[in-house]
Amino acid sequence: RSGTVLMTNPGFSVITPSFNQAQYIRENIESVLAQDYPNVEHIVIDNASTDGTVKILEEYPALIWRSEPDSGQSDAVNKALQLATKEWIIWVNSDDFLLPGAMHALAAMIGRNPSAAALISNHIRVDAAGKRIAKVRPNYSPWKLRHWWWSALQLWQPGSVFKKQVFTDTGPLDTGLHYAMDFDFMLRAHARYPFRFFDADLVAFRLHERQKGHVNEMPFIEERIRATLRYWRERSRAKYLLYSVVLYFAHGSLEFVQGLRRYEAGDREQGARMIRQGLMRNPAGLLRPEHVGFWLRKLLGAERYYRLR
Repeated sequence: RSGTVLMTNPGFSVITPSFNQAQYIRENIESVLAQDYPNVEHIVIDNASTDGTVKILEEYPALIWRSEPDSGQSDAVNKALQLATKEWIIWVNSDDFLLPGAMHALAAMIGRNPSAAALISNHIRVDAAGKRIAKVRPNYSPWKLRHWWWSALQLWQPGSVFKKQVFTDTGPLDTGLHYAMDFDFMLRAHARYPFRFFDADLVAFRLHERQKGHVNEMPFIEERIRATLRYWRERSRAKYLLYSVVLYFAHGSLEFVQGLRRYEAGDREQGARMIRQGLMRNPAGLLRPEHVGFWLRKLLGAERYYRLR
C-alpha cells in the first residue's frame, strides 16, 4: 500500500531491573523466551542479589545480564537502556512476566502504525502464585496525566511500550525517585510524543506482599507530587505557584484516605496518625467518597457494603 511502511519484525529490548527476586525471575525470563520472536534481546540488571537470583541468570546463555550494586530501580533501568540495541523498549519488572503472543501482537500493531513511538495497553493483574485477578485498561488522557489528583488516572508502566528514542529525547529516569520514576518519565514523554492505545493484554503485573507500596501508597503519592511540580515549574511559573497550593491540599486529602485504609487494615496507630496529619493539611478530605465508604462499611459490614455496590 502506498505510503505505508510495514515492519515485519521490529526489534524489542526487554529490560528487567531485579533485586532478590529468585522466586519470580525464572518465570520472567521464560516468558520472554516463550514469545518465539526473532528480533529480541533480554537485559537483566540485578542489584547484587544474594537469594539465588544470579545462579538462575547463569542458566540462560542468551540473556544479557549484570549483577552489581546500584542505587535503586531507576539506576538499574538506566543501565539497561545503555545496553539496549533494539528500537523498542519493553520494561518488565522481575516479578512480572510477558503474556503469550505479546511480541507478535506488538509487532503487528507497529506494522499498522509505523509512526507510533509510545504505546499503552492493558495489563493483567495476578496474585503471588500467578493466578489471574483482574484485567486493567488504561484510563488516560493528557489532562488526567497532568492532573492525576483530581481525576482517576490508570496509566501503568506494565503494558507501556516506548521506542528507545523516547528515552533518549526525554532523558534518563530520575535516580532520586524510587517509587514514581515511571510516572515522572511518562509525564515528560507525553509532552513530546502522543500516547496511542493498543487494546491488547501484554503483561502480567504481580501483586504480592514484598512489593513496594503494598501497604502504604504515600511514597508513590509524594513522589508524584514532586514530579508534577517539577513538570509545571519547567513550563510556567504561574502554574507552578498555583499547583504548589493545589497539591499541598491534595497531599492532605490523599494522606487522609491512605490513613483510613491503613486503619481499616488493622494498623490503627499508623492509620490514625495519617488521618490526623491529612486533616490538618486539608479538612475537606472529610467530604471524599472514600470517607463515606469507610463509615458505611462500619455501619453495614464490609460484605453487605460491597454486595450493595
